[in-house]
Amino acid sequence: MADVARLYGGKDPRELSNYSISEAASYLSIPRSTVRAWAKGMGQTFKPVIELPDPKGSSLSFLNLVELHILDSIRHLGPGLPEIRKSVQYLRRELD
Repeated sequence: MADVARLYGGKDPRELSNYSISEAASYLSIPRSTVRAWAKGMGQTFKPVIELPDPKGSSLSFLNLVELHILDSIRHLGPGLPEIRKSVQYLRRELD
């Protein structure tokens, strides 16, 4: 992977901003409003669920698409978004 990263300025190509919210929604068959809310949040009350490569932008990486796909799949299995958020926060703490 190090050789590939050199081609992209030392960055992992899976983490580069490549997809718009509309593209991600189309590829994953998730409503655009849901992808936008999960990626950018909604106002002060609904915080983003995933972290974008550039928080000031709105482009998503390949890994973001994977995260969105998994979130959507889990959501359809039954756990609500509050439980999913708790799990994501736990995993982020464990990985840091």
